[in-house]
Amino acid sequence: MKAVFWTASANRDLVDIVDYLAEESLEGAAAFVDRVDQELTHLLEFPQIGRVVPELERNNVTRFRELVLSPWRGVYREEKEQIFIVAVLDARRNIEDLLLKRLLRE
Repeated sequence: MKAVFWTASANRDLVDIVDYLAEESLEGAAAFVDRVDQELTHLLEFPQIGRVVPELERNNVTRFRELVLSPWRGVYREEKEQIFIVAVLDARRNIEDLLLKRLLRE
């Protein structure tokens, strides 16, 4: 049975996003969490649903995929029956360097 695990840095990303959204609207923050839960359910059923992260693919790193949760990008990798969420990042930022440093370290 497949399982989803969050890295410590991805968990911090999620908490930061929810805190940010909650400052504006508790309902908006709750809706985002619900959306993440729905996407994780799809990911468990179809782990290849996400695209290879373009910024990493340009550097020949293809083991990481992403789900777009506009304006955020959830980056993950699949290993056997496990899916590791490694980052949830603001898609409006230039994240190539950040992704390379973080993901190659994880």
